[in-house]
Amino acid sequence: MKETSSETLKQFNFRNLNVSRGSALYDTPQPWLIKKLIPSKSMAVMYGAPATFKSFTTVDMACTISVGSEWNGRKTQQGSVLYIAAEDSHGIKKRIRAWEIDRGQTVNHLWVLGNRVSAVSAEQREELIGLVGEIEQRSSTKVVLIIIDTLARCFVGDENSSKDMGDFTNAWNHVAQQTDCSVLFVHHSGKDASKGSRGSNSLLGAIDTELQLKRSKNSSSVQLINHKQKNEETAEPSILRFEEVSLDIMCEEGKPITSLVCASKSDQHKEHMLTSVERYSHYIHDLLKKSSTGCLTRKELKDSVFAWDDDNQSTIKKRLERALSCLTEKNIVTYSKQGSRASDSDLISIIH
Repeated sequence: MKETSSETLKQFNFRNLNVSRGSALYDTPQPWLIKKLIPSKSMAVMYGAPATFKSFTTVDMACTISVGSEWNGRKTQQGSVLYIAAEDSHGIKKRIRAWEIDRGQTVNHLWVLGNRVSAVSAEQREELIGLVGEIEQRSSTKVVLIIIDTLARCFVGDENSSKDMGDFTNAWNHVAQQTDCSVLFVHHSGKDASKGSRGSNSLLGAIDTELQLKRSKNSSSVQLINHKQKNEETAEPSILRFEEVSLDIMCEEGKPITSLVCASKSDQHKEHMLTSVERYSHYIHDLLKKSSTGCLTRKELKDSVFAWDDDNQSTIKKRLERALSCLTEKNIVTYSKQGSRASDSDLISIIH
């Protein structure tokens, strides 16, 4: 056996156990899957209410990691991704294709599994671990992330039970350790979204990273909030904007089938640099275009803008009026007053 000075020994292995001395290796850099957002070899949760673009966001992350480009301005660890699409594998395929069309890249290292997987089952757990190994052998690329969409579809038992949730997280932690990769759960908010994700709090205790998506009604953007980082500072909230992309297929009526894709960081940066009046003008114009009649009352417009912008109502009202004046001067919209003064019943219409 090779002898090592007791003063220089920092760590050693005993069978399958690794032990280190005191503060040795404290300066080892934290490896990241997505820089300052999702650590490598970790467990994370992304949750949100219905229609907060959770799957669109995780697909965007998966595609970006698989090609090794930056995600929302953050460096990524390139590698293969296994996407467990337990709810809708066909829909996930369309979202991947929309990303390829928008970015002009082919995603070769993203693998979609359209089955529910219960990691609590020893048989299914070992089969999944074997599948990861098979993907790595066939593609010659390390799997760095497994996405479970959704947690509920791959859960067995009662989500509110600390025991059942503990069994679930322990099983997936075993998968993460055996495959040497990260695991990301797509999950739902509880009835009270302010209290976090649905189910037992033991989930929060077991994960390294917690992310939340929040979306205002009818908005094409979501806010990404990082509530927990186990060993690092939480990331600053960021805005993700989604755009409609036409796929290269038609429906039975001969109309193009579309999907949403997260706008690239450069496009989002341009939007961030817009003035408040320009941002409001774009938002109002998008709202009117999405309206079946092409028009909204002033009250409907105000209610939507109040839900979209978190600023105080006095500031919002001023920005709204400036934006409406700007759009009117440019002959983009018109509005008809229902009286001598502006009122909630005034009708604002888009000029086609």
